[in-house]
Amino acid sequence: MSKQDLLRLATAGSVDDGKSTLIGRLLYDSGNLPLDQIEALQKKASTLGRDQIDLAQITDGLKAEREQGITIDVAYRYFNTPSRKFILADTPGHVQYTRNMVTGTSTADASLILIDARKGITEQSKRHSLVASLLGVEVLVVCVNKMDLVEYSQDTFRKIQSEFLYWAQQLNVREVKFIPISALHGDNVVNRSSNIPWYQGENLLDTLNSLQIRRASDFKALRISTQFVEKVASKLSLPLVHALILNATVSLEDELINVRNSNRTKINSLFDLDGASTKVVAPLSSKILFESDIQISRGDILTHPDTLPKLSHSLNANICWMGSSRLKLGTELILQLGVKQVSAVVEKINYVLDPATFRKDENRTELQLNDIAEVQIRTSYPVAYDSYRDHKGTGSFILIDLESSNTVAGGMIL
Repeated sequence: MSKQDLLRLATAGSVDDGKSTLIGRLLYDSGNLPLDQIEALQKKASTLGRDQIDLAQITDGLKAEREQGITIDVAYRYFNTPSRKFILADTPGHVQYTRNMVTGTSTADASLILIDARKGITEQSKRHSLVASLLGVEVLVVCVNKMDLVEYSQDTFRKIQSEFLYWAQQLNVREVKFIPISALHGDNVVNRSSNIPWYQGENLLDTLNSLQIRRASDFKALRISTQFVEKVASKLSLPLVHALILNATVSLEDELINVRNSNRTKINSLFDLDGASTKVVAPLSSKILFESDIQISRGDILTHPDTLPKLSHSLNANICWMGSSRLKLGTELILQLGVKQVSAVVEKINYVLDPATFRKDENRTELQLNDIAEVQIRTSYPVAYDSYRDHKGTGSFILIDLESSNTVAGGMIL
């Protein structure tokens, strides 16, 4: 595994499950806290007459969160080990902040689900897992926390594990890992616990280091998003495309097709951030100079001729409605897929999903805040897209309100 390997991790847990303490413990015990922050926490603990620092204070940065004891916004933490770098999205647990959780989980490779050993699986545990699954997260790491408060009971852990696995059969995830921990005391977070001898698996940090994640470069179907087009000063006035390689690898002399209009040409020159190159691997930016002129503009998708995405006016998608006002069928919105923007309307709500029971309400004609639904969308002109499961870059979108320009939904194409 390369030292430059990056894992994006989203965390989710209900109120009082100990998520802030867990993240604090992970950063503190792995040596990823600066000395001045440790000294400030020690000074505060001393002032309050405490023997140990409050690990939750490391992550609960907002005043409102500290006063209420909850996480209400998405905060990003950065840390590393000798083998891997991490970007950790600390997302809120309250149901009313589902949209924040969607935002934090949308770019994640894996999701860490925290469960209180005393409470077991809750509706929020199920909601967190479902949202992660809908967003294409293939690996769930389930931490059963506060094992110290159930006397490190193996039976309690196994019961939660069994119930979660039974429920997770309905999720579209590749792997679920379970770890019994006590974030407060550090059991099985960064160091193995002598209090849990019956658990023979890896601690949390070792688990995160060893997770096998599907990368953008692993996909075989090439997807290139056009960011900007300029003309090279010459007799031919060839287009120089500034592009983002979303999936797979593009190579010098590849033949590419513009999905929007079927124009084809070969690559004459290819550049990465370091200069001229023979290939560029996703997910990196590139400049591409073509051999001949083609009609191309910002937002167009380029690919190899034998791996075309869909091109259509209509699409089915799962969306999380994040607007403060209800969505009414036929309301004109802006659909943004990558950098491409088109006018769109939600024509039909197939169903609204209850994340706790998987019950589908097929009679809804409106969506309200935090609803998760399958819908049919029609765009003003055709857009190039893939299933989100196949290609995140061309399978995810946002919906924007015309009047306020606010993002009102996040969507994953089916």
